[in-house]
Amino acid sequence: SNFRPSNPAGNYSFTDSWTRRVFNKTGGGDAIASMLLGLASGGQIRSEPLLALQVKYAALYLQDDWRVSNRLTLNLGLRWDTDFPQTERFDRASWYDLNAKFPLQVPGMDPFYGGIVFAGSRTPGAPRGVRDVDRNNFAPRVGLAYKLTPALVVRTGFGIFYAPTTGIGPNATNAGALGFNAITPYNSSIDGGRSPYTNLANPFPDGFIPPENGQNGLLTFVGQGINGNFRYDRVPYSAQWNFNIQYQLPESMLFDVAYAGNSGVKLQTNGQTNQLADSYLSLGDQLNKAVDNPFFGILPAATNLGKKTVTYGQLLLPRPWLTGLTQQWGTMAHSSYHALQTKFRKRYAGGLQFLVAYTWSKTIDDVSSVAGFLGDQNPGYTNNNRRDLDRSLSAIHVPHVLAINYQWELPLGRGKQWLNQGGWLNHVAGGWVVNGITSIQSGTPISIASRNNTTNSYGGGQRPNSTGISSKTEGSTGGRIYGWFNPAAFADAPLYKFGNVGRFLPDNLGPPLHSWDISILKDFNLTERFRLQFRSEFFNAFNQTNFANPAGTTLGQPNFGIITGAERARIIQFGLKLYY
Repeated sequence: SNFRPSNPAGNYSFTDSWTRRVFNKTGGGDAIASMLLGLASGGQIRSEPLLALQVKYAALYLQDDWRVSNRLTLNLGLRWDTDFPQTERFDRASWYDLNAKFPLQVPGMDPFYGGIVFAGSRTPGAPRGVRDVDRNNFAPRVGLAYKLTPALVVRTGFGIFYAPTTGIGPNATNAGALGFNAITPYNSSIDGGRSPYTNLANPFPDGFIPPENGQNGLLTFVGQGINGNFRYDRVPYSAQWNFNIQYQLPESMLFDVAYAGNSGVKLQTNGQTNQLADSYLSLGDQLNKAVDNPFFGILPAATNLGKKTVTYGQLLLPRPWLTGLTQQWGTMAHSSYHALQTKFRKRYAGGLQFLVAYTWSKTIDDVSSVAGFLGDQNPGYTNNNRRDLDRSLSAIHVPHVLAINYQWELPLGRGKQWLNQGGWLNHVAGGWVVNGITSIQSGTPISIASRNNTTNSYGGGQRPNSTGISSKTEGSTGGRIYGWFNPAAFADAPLYKFGNVGRFLPDNLGPPLHSWDISILKDFNLTERFRLQFRSEFFNAFNQTNFANPAGTTLGQPNFGIITGAERARIIQFGLKLYY
């Protein structure tokens, strides 16, 4: 049972669009001024149902470890995953059918196709699940270990791993409960942004859109934007492979070097399928021209498309009776990861152990996270008609990572190499342990945003153009905090052009990270049964300044390229623990 309503009291956003000097040109406006005037640029208010959801998942696997000889071992396996479609106890579920003949007839326009189909008993003959069953999820696994010499071992392996969708947090949107929730959009303008249609004093003058509860069939949410499930989506999976060499050194030490690869296939993301065709962008300002609305009197007056006029660009959309059609959690993204992984380990001996690990890697994808936990550094698609052009460094790309962990019991006090005595000397000098973790790594990728969107692509975005100059400025990290980017590297994209700067900059990562976390422990052996431990823990022990990524990543803004934050400073804490 799930109830997580979104925006039950309304949500409103503000930009500089209502206070600009020219409505479709940049400059002269301010989002705060728009808010003080009560002129929002967008928003919505919505109601949602309490759902009773069910997802069934089953898997079978076979595995065998085969020791071919005293040198060669094979690991063989095959797994089959079945991720059944999500259902709702009362069939409050749906999906968007791109091929369904739409029952709406509009004079002078071709027949329409596409609409929401409701599950089970609500649509005769319809299945209860929100997508087709994916039954071909076979996942082979193969591993090999070969001992070349008593001290040298080679390992390699390959496997496919499916990601069942049972863990997706269900709500009225991604459960496909469209029609059982209701969204009333904030309609800021009906003439392409030239003049406001409403304000915060009366944000919904045409009333609220009530839940239809599936009664309108294919006409559900007509005139609005839809976030729908598509039945043809499949189960995501990753293909993983590696090649590894391990060499055992004297004194309980080990050296390990490996290549590791990972390819994420059919990963989940959101994509806009009702975007204006790129060829229409050449019409320029004509797209914003207000024209007579052929849907007037046909679509509900409370929707954005139920007014007397509409923009010309709206009528050119693939589905002009909708303001947008988002494929929710669609399996259309891809990622790749390649890494050189090395480590040097000294196993515990003589009171000392440590591990030094270095990774040199590259991570590429076209969407880094659909969940949004990466915040502003997780931009959506620039052009939904060409999602392949958004392939770039991933938001989680960190090319160089050096990690060292260590523990050292000082050789002092009773039973140790030095000062092997009891009494007060042992209480002072004995029982000391130092351990810690040292992390040194590259910065993370940065995305540059355009100061506005003039593409009128109804779902796409806009980025600046590259001038061919590197965006990276010269100097140390501390010397670049007021100018992390070279402004000459970017230029505003022309009106109605997407811009060619990538999703993340390929040549300019954020500031690196250096961190030393150290603990100093002292054990006091009170009796055979009782032991007292005193701990001193130093996080960022040397108070290294680790700057955050620039706060200003929008071209043309006053803080563009300026770093205004940093990671935590040094933290010291003490603890006392009694063992018995």
